[in-house]
Amino acid sequence: MNTHPMHRRFSASSFALFALATVATLVPLASRASAQDGRREAQLAEDQQVLQRQLQRLRQTMDVLAARFESEGRTHAAQLLREGLKHLDERVSELGSKTVEELMSAASEALAAGQTVQSVESQEAVVKSLEKLYAILTDRAGLEDLQKSLDDLKKIRADLGKLAEREADLRKQTNAARDAAKTPEQKELTAAIDKALAEQRDLMGRTQAQSRNEGGLQLDEIQRALDKLVKQQEADAGVLSAWKPEEKAALEEAQPALDKAAESATRASRLAQAAEQLREAARTERKPTGDTAAAQRDLEHAAEREDRHQRASGDEAAKKASEALTQGAETVRKSTPDPAGRESAAKDLDAQAQALDEAAKAEAKAAQDARDAAAKALDKLGDPHSAAGQAAEAAKKALDDARKAQASPSAGADKPLDSKSLEEAQRATSEAQRANDRGAQDLKTIPPALSASQSGAAEEAKQIQGEVGALPEAKNDDAKAAQEALAAAAQEQSKAAQSAASGDAKESAQAASRALSQLQKAQAAVEKLAAKGAQSRAQSPESKALESAQKELAETAAKLGEQADEKGLSPEAQKSAQQALSGAEQAMKSAAENLQSGKPSQAAGQQSSAIEKLQKARDAVDSGSKKSAKPEDAAKQKELADEQEKIKRELLALAERNQKRSTAQPSPAMDRAQQQAGAAKEQLDTGELDEAQESEKKAEQEMRKAQEEMGKEEEQYQKLRQEELLFRIAEQVRTLLDEHRIAMKDTLEIDKQRKPGDKATHTQRLRLRKIGQSEEALAARTGEVSKAIAAEESMVFAELLDESQKDLVRLARDMGEAGDYQSGERVQVLQQDVEQSLVWLHEALSQEKERRRQEEQQQGGKPQQPAKNRLVPDVAELKLLRRMEVDVIDSLDQMRALHPELTDTKPVTGDGDVGDPLLLEDISRLAVRHKRTADLFQQFRKRLGIPDPEPTEEKK
Repeated sequence: MNTHPMHRRFSASSFALFALATVATLVPLASRASAQDGRREAQLAEDQQVLQRQLQRLRQTMDVLAARFESEGRTHAAQLLREGLKHLDERVSELGSKTVEELMSAASEALAAGQTVQSVESQEAVVKSLEKLYAILTDRAGLEDLQKSLDDLKKIRADLGKLAEREADLRKQTNAARDAAKTPEQKELTAAIDKALAEQRDLMGRTQAQSRNEGGLQLDEIQRALDKLVKQQEADAGVLSAWKPEEKAALEEAQPALDKAAESATRASRLAQAAEQLREAARTERKPTGDTAAAQRDLEHAAEREDRHQRASGDEAAKKASEALTQGAETVRKSTPDPAGRESAAKDLDAQAQALDEAAKAEAKAAQDARDAAAKALDKLGDPHSAAGQAAEAAKKALDDARKAQASPSAGADKPLDSKSLEEAQRATSEAQRANDRGAQDLKTIPPALSASQSGAAEEAKQIQGEVGALPEAKNDDAKAAQEALAAAAQEQSKAAQSAASGDAKESAQAASRALSQLQKAQAAVEKLAAKGAQSRAQSPESKALESAQKELAETAAKLGEQADEKGLSPEAQKSAQQALSGAEQAMKSAAENLQSGKPSQAAGQQSSAIEKLQKARDAVDSGSKKSAKPEDAAKQKELADEQEKIKRELLALAERNQKRSTAQPSPAMDRAQQQAGAAKEQLDTGELDEAQESEKKAEQEMRKAQEEMGKEEEQYQKLRQEELLFRIAEQVRTLLDEHRIAMKDTLEIDKQRKPGDKATHTQRLRLRKIGQSEEALAARTGEVSKAIAAEESMVFAELLDESQKDLVRLARDMGEAGDYQSGERVQVLQQDVEQSLVWLHEALSQEKERRRQEEQQQGGKPQQPAKNRLVPDVAELKLLRRMEVDVIDSLDQMRALHPELTDTKPVTGDGDVGDPLLLEDISRLAVRHKRTADLFQQFRKRLGIPDPEPTEEKK
């Protein structure tokens, strides 16, 4: 599966990105060296050299991955890596016309020379270059780029769809031209075959209806189900007969020895391999032209590998190997180029290798001792055919392979062990360990698995028993015998299930065997029942009529085959048509024989085959039409060829447009469509209408396929665009919330300075006006975010922001001159409502971001079938809608508690009554919010296809 061009998680090169992140993090270390002494600068210079080596390894890894991805067909991932490698080699003027590696070298040299400032400048350039490399590998793009790419892709896909429609219309015209070019004899043959096809389809329909009406189809299905159940029972009975729970102890006894053998074999292989690398380095030292620098690098890489393994596993052998390899690398580094110095280094390396060899031999002996102990435990299993015995035999074979591999001819008391032989012994030991473990696990899973299988089989037997009882002939002796046998089988299968669950191997095996015997009896009884039913059906008038009609149609097919050589077809088409008609004749005869035997379901199968053969014969006649010599046909063919040429050119232009997209993926389907369109044009030029029609069909199919691929790419673009939009909106909501909370804090501070009923002072009015203006500015920004969310069809989120916008506008009014500079409880409650709405929205957006992240991790990069592309799913909006309605209800309860007069049916007057404009405004606000919530829920019902509830009697 190709990685999508805009995918943010470039999982295939995760190692490369990890290394890159490490480099980017460590490079700036030297920038803090300005105040350090020379010793610290020397250390940083050495660290810089380490980073250079890490970058070199990163380059090598990227190159290897790119080649591998190209071979796997993951073209875009490979392209990103190639672009990254190209970037590493670029000399950009703003980076001093140096590559990244050259900049690192310059930084290192400057550090060594004590030129800290110059080093910092070089390293800043390195960081900038590495950040660009990271952007290339992760294929990052902004929202605007995503939208542009999405729009371009939509246009190209739409144009491709129009071309596919034109190709389909051209194929219809070609088919019409082909029919017009046929001779009267060919048209006559085609019509005769079409008539035979229609008659055969009618016969098959009547046959299938007879099979359904007379119970033959149900009986066939019963036989198939019973056959399947018998095979399952045979398998279960075989497993249960080989199940010996008491043998589990031998496998469990062998497991610790096998575990120890595997561990020792792994350590022996690791130590022997490290020893071999040290000996190889010694051989390089002894060669006058040996590349000691490469030998040192190989030893360092091997030491790093062993060190990583030791840190991860705590393996002492890995620690010993790492230390020896590190010491060996140091020996090579310190060796002098003269022969005496190189020989001395080689001897040291040989001595280090010898020490590892001794340790490897000790581990190999321990591995073999453990293998012998495991084999001894496995020998206690006497039955090689039991479940445990089969596992033991497999494990013993693997142990024998390990012993043979370890006892290689090159091994001796004073000779080093062969690392490849030890590696093979280690693999064989691990296989023995796995075989033994599988056997032990199988013995654990046999009871529950066989119990479940037999329990399910019992239910299946009861179901088949019921189906036999529902047959029209259920009361005859064979049907009764089948039902009795199936009932007995189900009873025995239930016993087998219970015995298996309790660990009684003997009883479960015997019960399963008895169940198998009963199922076989039922099978024989059903076969007798089917034979009698077939005999009865064969005597029915409808069956005889079908048989007669089928025989006549077979004779018609034979005559059509004889006439095929008289209709002016090409030799190839004539042969193909005659073969197909002969096959249809034979299928029809077989169908007639099955009808004569009272087997309509088998006859229907043969009739279906006859229909397939007749269709092939018709296609052969169509393809064998000779070229027309009529001028009007030639003119029409030229017209079609010209139209095909236009489609081909437009398809080529469309492919070029697609390739010019910055993130375009290769489209083999579009390339194939161009090839088929070109072939169709040539065939139309030469009058090969049959071949042209086939090429046109393939061209259209490839266009549809390319369009489908672009559709998937479009969905990914839409998803990524929404992810980016979701991130931006969440950030904007967070900013709105932070700024609104500042306004809330300032409002509360001012209100605390005011006494109830006091007018605001001049300073307080200025501050409140400023807060109101900030709230008004927040309202404008909230409206913009609301429009953006509404455009993504997130109705509830947009409504919540719209309510917040209106509340912010009201706050701006109330805190200004028009509202008499309010700062009291009413204003603060309104601010709290806005805060709560923004908090809810931010929480919902954050949860959606987390859901998408987890979903992508669970998908593992695999493609998924997305629903309607929306910013957030319906379930998230419904949850938020519920919170909004609950909040309205809570607010109403609070209002009733604060204003009990609202529940009084008598009219009231005065301050605080329902005539209070501010109170009326609050009530109206809640009413509007409730109505909008109800309206939104109705929209959801329609969008989700949920029908309206039935009206209650009261509403009626």
